[in-house]
Amino acid sequence: VTLIMRADNRGEGGILALSALIRGAAKNAGGRDPRKLLLLGLAGFLAILVVRLPAAWFAGQLPGQIRCEGLGGTVWHGDCEGMSIDQGLPNRAPLGIDALQWSLHPADLLRGRVSADIELQRGGSVARGTVTRGRGGLLDVRSLKGDLRIDRALLPPLPTGWQGVATFEDVTLRLDGSSITQLAGSAVLRGMTDGSSGRLGS
Repeated sequence: VTLIMRADNRGEGGILALSALIRGAAKNAGGRDPRKLLLLGLAGFLAILVVRLPAAWFAGQLPGQIRCEGLGGTVWHGDCEGMSIDQGLPNRAPLGIDALQWSLHPADLLRGRVSADIELQRGGSVARGTVTRGRGGLLDVRSLKGDLRIDRALLPPLPTGWQGVATFEDVTLRLDGSSITQLAGSAVLRGMTDGSSGRLGS
């Protein structure tokens, strides 16, 4: 890896410079096959590229209903600033999320699923948990903890203008399409208002 990062051949960069350096290193290493060293160097380069893949490269791969004003970090550990999710229903504003941060679990990819630790920020509140997308479109949310601002955009059954903060403690949720098939844990709504300065309590 160090060889790749410093492969400038006295100012001449690129693969040709890397090849020249490897040939020189092979001579100094007792005439070892330079092709093996080249393959080893390329493998190291590809490993670094995979580990450091910028999340912004995949902005075009997001589902059509999801928009992100700014993607940062890598595919494995990244963040999305200014996320909005089109709920696909008339007269309903997109769901806005101030920021989303994630850390992917690479081992789960070998099992055919995508899993990540996430942190959601919305309206000054923060919630953390683990989200897994499995085969057949199943979506599991585990160990959800923290606070999350609740309004009609996030919880459509609420009357217009109602809002508050939900405090979650070790919540587990499973979604199959748009249906909730499993729900456990505790959640408390507090600071509820009805949009006309009327406080509804908790």
